[in-house]
Amino acid sequence: MAALAAMALSGCGDAHLDPMAVIQTEETRSVLALTADLPALPELAERPGVEGDMGDAVTRWTASWHRPLDAGRAMRDRAYGDASVVAADAVGEAGIRGMVGQVDAALAVAEPLLAGDPDPEIAAGILRARLLRDEAVRSLAAGRLAVAMRDVLGASDALRELGPQAVARALLARAEEALAREAHAEAGTEGGVSDLDLERGEHLVLSARLALDDQDWTRAVRRAYYACQLLGATVR
Repeated sequence: MAALAAMALSGCGDAHLDPMAVIQTEETRSVLALTADLPALPELAERPGVEGDMGDAVTRWTASWHRPLDAGRAMRDRAYGDASVVAADAVGEAGIRGMVGQVDAALAVAEPLLAGDPDPEIAAGILRARLLRDEAVRSLAAGRLAVAMRDVLGASDALRELGPQAVARALLARAEEALAREAHAEAGTEGGVSDLDLERGEHLVLSARLALDDQDWTRAVRRAYYACQLLGATVR
């Protein structure tokens, strides 16, 4: 995923780093708290007049968080496109303006992180959210409600990419890729992990999945992070 995922993932090769110590710095702690009040496609789908009218957009939106950043973002973009007309009709201009207000409140928390010498991934995520928010406001002024809905959802998710749930899912995706690769490698392959580390990695991946199901993001991040270490996950 984006900023905080990149920070956590960058430590996969360092056995001395606690992933939560990497994430929970003074610089980033406020970002971790801002996703709770952001608008989201599943919440919109539960509103009166919307139920059942979004097809499988919510399912695809949810599944997108299990994918690497670029693939997940593309899935979300398609989900917005499929759902935006129905959602915009249901909440109207006032509802979309309220969603813009939620994004503005989150940006007010996040934008101080741009001061000084910010982490480039954090900066990119915040600036992407700001750009999409501004596009939503322009579309509202022009009466293009469906386009505004799409953009405000994109802004919200650009900030959501900075949160702990996304970090956990990004780490788990990398660990699962590494686990699949090592499980199919021939025993004794040069550079491969030992049988013991492979078994430990399997247990850590399973534990991370269960922690995600329980919405225990801290435990999920730690388990997936250490699975990355054991399995030699490479990240960008």
